[in-house]
Amino acid sequence: MRRRTIIPVTLLLLSVTAFAQNNKEKERIRKCEDTKTDFISTNDRMADRFDEAYGYAIFPSVGKGGLGVGGAHGDGVLFKR
Repeated sequence: MRRRTIIPVTLLLLSVTAFAQNNKEKERIRKCEDTKTDFISTNDRMADRFDEAYGYAIFPSVGKGGLGVGGAHGDGVLFKR
């Protein structure tokens, strides 16, 4: 009897987690596309660079920190063609 309730609850939790991850990924891609638009609006030649590139990575925000030893962290997206 217990197995009958555990399996559906587990599947429900997995689907909710997958949905949240998908939304988080879409938000990350949107931020990267906004950053790309900002680059192009700042320098017209950037559009050609993006069009000619085989691939590129965009990190819309990078955090830095350190005391004695430095470190950095950023969430970005790698675009191919």
